[in-house]
Amino acid sequence: MLVRVCFNPSGQNETAVAKEPMVKLNPGSLAMICLAASFVPPVFALDAAADTFKAKCQMCHGADGVGATPAGKIAKIVSFKDPSIVSALMPI
Repeated sequence: MLVRVCFNPSGQNETAVAKEPMVKLNPGSLAMICLAASFVPPVFALDAAADTFKAKCQMCHGADGVGATPAGKIAKIVSFKDPSIVSALMPI
C-alpha cells in the first residue's frame, strides 16, 4: 500500500491511499527464483577465499600450499596436501 500526503494551497494536508497491483507467484516460479539465487553467494565466497589465501597464507605456505617457502621452512609449516590436514579441513 502506498500512502501519499498531498499539500494543497489552502494549508490543509490531504492523505491519499493508492493500492498498487499485487504480483502473484506460483510455487514453481518462487522455487526457481530461490534456486537461482542460491548459486550466487558461493561464487563470491570462492573469490573471497582465494583473496584471503593470497593475502594471509601464500607468503608461508606458497602458491601450491606445500610450505616449501623460506618462511615456511623456518616456521616448519605443515603442507595443506598432508592427508591428516586434508581430512581435518574437509567437511564430513
